[in-house]
Amino acid sequence: MNKIRKILITVLLYIGIFAAAVIISDLVKNGGMGTASADVTESTLPVVYVKSGGKRINAMYGFVNPVDAGYFHDTMTPVGSSLTVNLVVDSTENAVEGMSYELYNDSFDALIESGDCETPEKSDKGWNTRLVFRNELYSNREYCLRIILDDGTGRNINYYTRVHYGESLYVSEKLKFVTDFNEATFDKDSDDISRYLETRSSSGSSGSDYSLVTIESTFDAVTWGKLDPVRISDLNIVMKEINTETGVFTLSYSVEVGSGSTAAQYIISEYYRIKYIDDQMYLWDFRRQMFALPDTQTASFSDGYMSLGIGDSDKLSMVRFGDGDRSMCAVTDGNWLWLYDATNQIVTSVYDSSNTRFCSEPGDMTRLKVISTDPKTGDICFMVYGYIGSGRHEGSEGILLYRFDHESVAVYQIAYIPYTASLVQLDEGVGDLACMDGNGNLYLKLDGNIYRFGIDSGDFEQVFEEYSGRSYASSNEGYVAFSEGGEEDLPGGGSIVTVDLSSGDKKTVDGGGMQLVPLGYIGDVLIYGVLDPAQADAYDPQTGLMKMTEIHLAGTDLSDLKVYSRDAYYIKGITVSGGSITISMIKRSEALAGDEEYADYIIYNSSAQDEDTISLASISRGSSGTVNAIRVGSSTFVPITQTARTMSEGYGITREYTQQSERAQVYYVYAYGHMERSFSSLADAVDFAHDTAGIVMSGSKKVLWQCDGRAYIWSLDMEDYISAEEAGGKTLGLVKNICAYEGWKVPEDITVSGVYDTLSSALPVSVMDLTGMELDDVLHFVYRDRIVAARTGSGAYCMIIGYDTLYIYTVDIESGQRQDYSWSSAEELFEKAGNVFYSYID
Repeated sequence: MNKIRKILITVLLYIGIFAAAVIISDLVKNGGMGTASADVTESTLPVVYVKSGGKRINAMYGFVNPVDAGYFHDTMTPVGSSLTVNLVVDSTENAVEGMSYELYNDSFDALIESGDCETPEKSDKGWNTRLVFRNELYSNREYCLRIILDDGTGRNINYYTRVHYGESLYVSEKLKFVTDFNEATFDKDSDDISRYLETRSSSGSSGSDYSLVTIESTFDAVTWGKLDPVRISDLNIVMKEINTETGVFTLSYSVEVGSGSTAAQYIISEYYRIKYIDDQMYLWDFRRQMFALPDTQTASFSDGYMSLGIGDSDKLSMVRFGDGDRSMCAVTDGNWLWLYDATNQIVTSVYDSSNTRFCSEPGDMTRLKVISTDPKTGDICFMVYGYIGSGRHEGSEGILLYRFDHESVAVYQIAYIPYTASLVQLDEGVGDLACMDGNGNLYLKLDGNIYRFGIDSGDFEQVFEEYSGRSYASSNEGYVAFSEGGEEDLPGGGSIVTVDLSSGDKKTVDGGGMQLVPLGYIGDVLIYGVLDPAQADAYDPQTGLMKMTEIHLAGTDLSDLKVYSRDAYYIKGITVSGGSITISMIKRSEALAGDEEYADYIIYNSSAQDEDTISLASISRGSSGTVNAIRVGSSTFVPITQTARTMSEGYGITREYTQQSERAQVYYVYAYGHMERSFSSLADAVDFAHDTAGIVMSGSKKVLWQCDGRAYIWSLDMEDYISAEEAGGKTLGLVKNICAYEGWKVPEDITVSGVYDTLSSALPVSVMDLTGMELDDVLHFVYRDRIVAARTGSGAYCMIIGYDTLYIYTVDIESGQRQDYSWSSAEELFEKAGNVFYSYID
């Protein structure tokens, strides 16, 4: 009885607070002291589609300011011999006064042509127009297309897509296959798709977990098991890659599972990689992901669990907080945010950035991250970053900082920081470090540097400049670890300094003659490695290979919590996921490459959880199979549910941020239809792209490697070769041959200090170390019209200048003579020399 009475009092209290907040908000609004009107949550900018293969594909979302589209690989638009692109503007409310276009090279830094689209014609569902390119386009080349829409208000809205020119792309056939396959998954009586599946008993996609279904799943899982979903939206079809044989597509749409008060809605994202040969279609890969649209009204509460529905459990995170009188937790999947007040049993939907209008996969446009929580008030500071799809900053990119006021159940915008680059680049920084101290200072990592943003003062400045260029690691708990001193030509330093960003307190651990390398954090636990500077091959600067002898886990006072080492092995690096640390090792030997590799694991839990601890869990829920849930206790209850209002503050601060032009070399892998991961090693990026059939792109927006992305036959337009004798040496021969081919001036004074260092100092572009890559992967650079230098023996090199299905074309640097090898002979030659390759990008 006391519990029921307490709940009723709490309900009445929240109703009173809500009513008072509304009245006060109206008074404030009418008094002109800001605005407390609900922020616009629906998208208003028109969406532009491409009409191809008889279908409307490639939804493009508008940007109110031009952005650097060199990083965008969201859509690929096919162009045939007519050089025509048909466009559809999905807008019945917005006027379309005119549309124009600009065509750029693949890195969006050279304009090829520009012009006007045909006069848009109004239809029942929007506007139709087309553009026709005037210049010749080259087959098997990508271009960036910018489309500019004039909405009649004096505002130009920008849209971006990639363009691939080619004949016999079989777009209609490929589109028909993926849409027919999708339709067949809703029909268990259809046998049409079973022959395309590669079901394996060891598949990670079990019949009861529908969050990820793949080509290796069972027919029952692919056809939705017992879910019996009903599609409630149109298909959003996006072409990601296209050439004569292959095509990559994604489909997204919404479904409803169940009926009545228990009906739940989900966003579905499907990935198809197909191949079309001799009128036969082959399915190379298929993935379907299922994400629950959060709804506190339909959430299931039983057996001490609050169900969150089907979804990727790896994307969920929880922050527990409170004081002696109140216990709360904030839960997010990076797309929505809930607050659970365990003491009063109230669930609040704080924020939801799910783009139901476009049926977008959660997380492919924006991210959401909790910054700080107040244990006394229940207030939460969080940020939403990436593409802003609605509200005052709709059509922009950057960081929106919000505060949830627990008392008024309202969300207020605090600040907006523009950032015009890919979501992956932004996530590399703020996803790694974004925290707030007790003085209202927000710390963000952007472009590899750390900035302090004063919420109250509006100050925005870079901090810790003295650590520029040193190794460091950061924690979302508000700690940063930097290396100091030591050997300059080795990673890390002679000591590590940790900084508590909230207090400014610094602590130091000395290496005692060893080189200490910050590797990462688990919460507030620092992980660092130990490198012996007396070891001759402790570090290879060309490959980035470190040979550490120990891994330390240190507390906030830098005392050791755990020390890890393994006899006969060196430690190459670590990967941290949650509380799990994966340790990559290499067997101790003289050679730097080709050694036996080994992996080990450390599971680190900072504290044990008892039965009453609120935690994330995966549970079974009947026909829905495995679902995500919050473990809230041992009893069954029905909490109060509510949704926070999103308010638009009149005094929201905007602070400009200028992105750094110089960044450490990073390699991005575009896979499964979006930017998937980034790597500091090109070889690691290519390995990951192999597994995911992805694209590797440099930090300078150049595509370096693409699965099935090179022609079978390719040769550089190079006929005159300079011998080592003519050049004055073998390494100089490489430099002068490359400069002659590219039309670059040869520097007058070249210091010869190894092939890589000489090329790096002499060439006016970035030199790429491809050491360790397979010959087949290296040829992607030749296909992109770059000479590849390949070691053939001790001090001996050749240039790879072409290939066909039988031979590899090379030029011997010593003699300056053309010499062709069969594939098997070339692979054997290069492997014996250690697979050492160098090339370059501009």
